Amino acid sequence: NEEIDSEAIFWTGILSVIRNDNTEKILDALGTPHSRRRLILQALTAMKTVPAAIIKIEESDATALYYLLHELFLETMLSLMAFSLDKRNARKILHFIMYLRGIKSEISGKDLIEAGIKPGPHMRHIFSHIIELKLKGSQFTREEELELAKQLYQNL
Repeated sequence: NEEIDSEAIFWTGILSVIRNDNTEKILDALGTPHSRRRLILQALTAMKTVPAAIIKIEESDATALYYLLHELFLETMLSLMAFSLDKRNARKILHFIMYLRGIKSEISGKDLIEAGIKPGPHMRHIFSHIIELKLKGSQFTREEELELAKQLYQNL
């Protein structure tokens, strides 16, 4: 039930065939709103990097697929599927959208701090570990995630 900016996908497709450095000038001339511009530019950048990376990933490698795609906007992934990938690799993105994209930690950095965990780069390791366990099929309640985070922090 997510809104999709189909115009961003449309302009990504058109701009993806223009091989020059005028993309931002074209977007300016079109009066493209900032939010749409951000979607288009991310998609155009991803079209240069994601295809080479996704080819190397097996669909069954949920962790690699997740870390490649989890920061991308939905419009970026749809643009990749429509304009940059063959069917096999487009299916990997579809698999990510359908099954992996919603995997998140139920706890936040604030929760960790309230539990006595000092802020720092180790928090990213804690969240990554929880996400990786979930990608492998583990399911946790919010309380179980917090206990796991405490255990991970103690073992650092």
